[in-house]
Parts: sequence; structure tokens; C-alpha cells
Amino acid sequence: MNEKSKEKMLEQKKSIVDGLLNHFPNIPLFQDEIAEDEEQLFKDSKYHLSILIMGDFSTTNSVSRLSQTLSIEYYSEERDDVDETLLDIISIVDAVPAVSFRRSSKVRMKVANTDRFVDVVTIEFERFVKYGC
Repeated sequence: MNEKSKEKMLEQKKSIVDGLLNHFPNIPLFQDEIAEDEEQLFKDSKYHLSILIMGDFSTTNSVSRLSQTLSIEYYSEERDDVDETLLDIISIVDAVPAVSFRRSSKVRMKVANTDRFVDVVTIEFERFVKYGC
């Protein structure tokens, strides 16, 4: 059931991951979250990474189509090119068929027990998925 849609979803995710890794080979890409042991990699170095998060599904006006949110969280410490990097991330992901940019939000967070700050930008996208076909 839904095999064509599942195949398309996997192709989209692969396109996103490949596009980000090819364009940003020096920015580690994680999926869904950073494991505790992986986070230790950034304890003594500056944060510069991204996380791909596949979000929730919701209904649409169509009886055979769902909407799914997905987001990229981009972490950047002591870099002046945050907005320029975001523009490239948006361009890469928005170029994937049936994926559309929705918005971004930026916050500045303090690294626990330090005087360091990290820019954290969440870039939200939406994709439509046929189901029940």
C-alpha cells in the first residue's frame, strides 16, 4: 500500500541529504537529533552542524493528500556567514520536487556552563504526500 508515495518520500529525503552533504561537506548533518556521545564532539570545538528533522503529517483540502513538515536546524558558533549559509540551505532543499520553503526562525542560545553562544536557525519546509493510492 502507498508504495509509490513511499518511494517518492525516500527519493526526496535522499535528495535533501545528498544536496546538503555535497554543498556543505564541512557541516556535519545529523538526522532527528544529536546523540549524547556525538554531542561530546562539540564540547571543545565550535558548533557548526545541521540536523534534518522529519516532522508531523496533517490533513489538506484533498482527501488523498497529506502535508508533512520537515525542518533543518542549523547551529553556528562565531560565524559571520549565517544568513548566506541559510540562503544556500533554502535553495538546496526548495529545489527538491514537491518540497517548499515555509519560513525560518533564529535564536541565540548560551552553551551550558560557558560564556559561549550559538546561533540556532530552524528552517521549515513542507511537502505533500499522496496516500491511500
